[in-house]
Amino acid sequence: MRVAMIGEPVGLSSDAAELIEKAAGRVVSMKLQVPVVLFLECMKPFTFLAEQGLILLAPLLMPVLGPGKVEGVCAFLAERSNVDRLVARIEELSEADA
Repeated sequence: MRVAMIGEPVGLSSDAAELIEKAAGRVVSMKLQVPVVLFLECMKPFTFLAEQGLILLAPLLMPVLGPGKVEGVCAFLAERSNVDRLVARIEELSEADA
């Protein structure tokens, strides 16, 4: 599992783009844009802690979710700008849906 160090520039990988697209589509289809965007904006400063928590819990989560999903979410949370991209994509899909 590759983990980015603080301040290390990480581009948008295809896995992150796929995760953003799937998550945003699901949120918009369930009409949960407002609470999810509010939650993501409030929790943005804690993405590093969430990533570290997932790394700590990875041995317990991998048998249930699969190693690919756990590593993908860890890599996604390693870059704080991914949360901004997710929020922006939710807002784009929400405007297109309206």
